[in-house]
Amino acid sequence: MSEQDFAPGARNAVAPRELFRRFPELRARIPWVPLADLPTPVERMARLEESLPGDARLFVKRDDLTNSGYGGNKVRKFEFVLAQAVASGATHVVTAGGWGSHHVLATAFFARRFGLATRAYVFPQPFNDHVGRQLLAMAACGAELVPCAGPSVAFARLAVARARRNAPFVIAPGGSTVAGMLGYVEAGLEIAAQVTRDELPPPDAIVTALGSGGTAAGLAVGLALAGLAAEVIAVRITSPVAANARYVDLLCRRVLRCLNSVVHTDLRPSVRVLGGYLGKGYGFPTAAGVAATRRARDTEGLRLEPSYTAKAMAAFTDVASRSASRGKTYMFLDTFSSSPLDSLVRAASPADLPPALRALFARA
Repeated sequence: MSEQDFAPGARNAVAPRELFRRFPELRARIPWVPLADLPTPVERMARLEESLPGDARLFVKRDDLTNSGYGGNKVRKFEFVLAQAVASGATHVVTAGGWGSHHVLATAFFARRFGLATRAYVFPQPFNDHVGRQLLAMAACGAELVPCAGPSVAFARLAVARARRNAPFVIAPGGSTVAGMLGYVEAGLEIAAQVTRDELPPPDAIVTALGSGGTAAGLAVGLALAGLAAEVIAVRITSPVAANARYVDLLCRRVLRCLNSVVHTDLRPSVRVLGGYLGKGYGFPTAAGVAATRRARDTEGLRLEPSYTAKAMAAFTDVASRSASRGKTYMFLDTFSSSPLDSLVRAASPADLPPALRALFARA
């Protein structure tokens, strides 16, 4: 990413984030718009602790509450990504994701605030009520959905869109560009500030889902910048070909290169990729994920979804239950939006979708 990618663009008088407080010189060259309600709370999960063996201390970082309209981890990323889109003079954005993609829905939901139209290349994943509601919400937000045979086709069409003359503003899947990852650098700095305020002890590890990798990589860089020695445990929820330790390390290095003008220390972000929780593949529920979803709901009132947070929570409870975890502090990063979608879902019907997607509802 070059200097012109951070040319001055959208600016706002709202108090700056932790990133800009620590590195005010970045504020002059990184476009940013306020979208997230920050800082998100950190809560002790005492009832979950009681339900598990061992005596680890458990906390949750409530990034499901990043925005009352639509929360989750994409909101932090879009404070930087959509600011770039606005600064570029774009009229529409293009991205890709699965049928039930929270990234695609978040793109459409927030892009329209800036008058930006959204086109999304969407590919199959197991269809269920959750995916159906996501599709209807995307339609209600005005997204133009283009069905594709699979991820490789969708990503190839993104590449073609990027190469065109007068190209639209292309948002990488998951928002995991350098700009997007700055949103989770911010989250790492924010957690460190909450530790300083005694809202929680310094965590030994923070568990999050690993999809496109930007959340885990940005978080690890932010923690390292803050001097917080917490390992990020990234739970793979997609193929090892797409989500692996080498790729996450590459993303960390990209963020560090972006920050090189203000960060002069030899940082070593700590990320461990954890497999064994994917099951049959992306979007397929697992028995461990279903059990973890039920436990999180019954003990802490958390609402999870099957593709990302259920599998990450299954890993979180396993890690926290091990004898080696005795006396340690673990944090679960809740990246799923807890905002209700009822009004959006009611505002659309399957008839608003392309025929190939409309047919999913008829078969359900």
